[in-house]
Amino acid sequence: MTEGAAAEGAAAFRATADADAAAAAAADAHIASLRFDDTTTYFTPQPTATATVADPELTVAEATSTGFAVSGSGFAPGERISVSLTVSETGAVFPVGPVADADGAFTATVVLPAGTVAGPGNLELLGTASGQVAAPGIRITDGAVAPVATPVPGRATFTG
Repeated sequence: MTEGAAAEGAAAFRATADADAAAAAAADAHIASLRFDDTTTYFTPQPTATATVADPELTVAEATSTGFAVSGSGFAPGERISVSLTVSETGAVFPVGPVADADGAFTATVVLPAGTVAGPGNLELLGTASGQVAAPGIRITDGAVAPVATPVPGRATFTG
């Protein structure tokens, strides 16, 4: 095991690495996290967060009653995920978002507030500790169905 420590008079800092694991690591390997006392800092060199909406097109009635399923990954383990939505230039921020599991993934149901309007929307999921952002698109419809012409059997009589 290889160890490093801070110079005398500096804050206590200790990093450890398994020499065999370090030797076997690829040239493009990176540090995923660093622990200092009781604080762990996660490093994410490239944006990795992704999220999907199970059914990205739903009606206002569905969105404001049963909601829709959202799942994501690439967030820091255990971090709270802030959820905000913009539909047709109106926005909503949800006070409590999901928490990522030990692998940085989550699954949640999002129920939109009453008064949500129809239109295309952007759902933004922001990792509050890592800063990772995923933004799947959704489309909210008013649920109206256009009338369909139905043929009626019989004879038409025209006068005039």
